[in-house]
Amino acid sequence: MGEPAGRPARRDQQAPGAGGLAIGDLSLVEVREAFAAVVCAWQKTYGEAWDRLNLHGGAISMGHPFGASGVRQLADLAHHLRTQPGLGLSVMCCAGGIGTGTLLEAA
Repeated sequence: MGEPAGRPARRDQQAPGAGGLAIGDLSLVEVREAFAAVVCAWQKTYGEAWDRLNLHGGAISMGHPFGASGVRQLADLAHHLRTQPGLGLSVMCCAGGIGTGTLLEAA
């Protein structure tokens, strides 16, 4: 998978495993994308998950607020989890080739 488009997909592979989970255990996934290729790389890796991926379109359609895109993405995921209980994963590529993943669980 190419760089940097594949970084969030690789982070997805690590984050659920770190919590003893499989990607199929997730109800929702928010992938922070600066380019559509990032979401395409994620879908290529996991195949079936279009119906639970970036429900409002991600950063391309929602916007990419400078210095706050991660907070916007986590807030969007938390909002979705209020109506669709379960586990949500937020993954982001960051400056310098860093990737982050955060699991949220609706109570």
